[in-house]
Amino acid sequence: MSAPAKAKNGEATAPVVAANPDQFAAKFLKKKQELEVDKIFRALVKLEGSDLHMKVGRPPIVRVHGTLRELNRPPISEEEMVRLLVPMMDERARKTWEREVGADFAYTVDVDGVTWRFRINMFQQLGKMGLVARRVNNWIPNFNGLHLPPVMDSLCHFDQGMVLLAGVTGSGKSTTIASMLNHINSIYSKHILTLEDPIEFVYTEDKCLINQREVGMDVCDFGIGMKHAVRQDPDI
Repeated sequence: MSAPAKAKNGEATAPVVAANPDQFAAKFLKKKQELEVDKIFRALVKLEGSDLHMKVGRPPIVRVHGTLRELNRPPISEEEMVRLLVPMMDERARKTWEREVGADFAYTVDVDGVTWRFRINMFQQLGKMGLVARRVNNWIPNFNGLHLPPVMDSLCHFDQGMVLLAGVTGSGKSTTIASMLNHINSIYSKHILTLEDPIEFVYTEDKCLINQREVGMDVCDFGIGMKHAVRQDPDI
């Protein structure tokens, strides 16, 4: 069964398909297929890089300790780029690509027995496919270890209101939010509900009940997710 598609800028968005129990189980029991592009992601992890850039006519480029550096690989041709990137997209991402000529999604790669998550932005420039990926840490940093201003701790104890966290690219917004939520998870018994696009950090429940919803997979868009949220008894 499909959730109703919502009009966006006069165009219908792709419907979110409700999970069939058997298909849902098969999705998580099925082993992830090894892709050629995974070798490049492994190189990023082993170099302890934060970001991966893939552009036609250039070798893969990684950001290590803030500096961009090329991997020791030949430049990527237009045909090779398509061969590398298209298999990464699931059906939902492909529909988004067809509609928007771009797609954001999460991607995982196993490196020496450890599963790493990446936030993918796939796009087109000068008529050619390209990609930028951000490596997501496998762990959520300890809240106290971030040495945040005392006001950040006080925000974790509010029981009402809105908190806006803003900053430039790479300033640690996602990490700070994840650390704050995990801090709350360790001290309060509350219901944490997140709407994310895509999901980056996956939380382990401690004292809190945590539900994470990904736009496009679990809900059509942020607007509908907020509409649902008021009926889901969230504390945060």
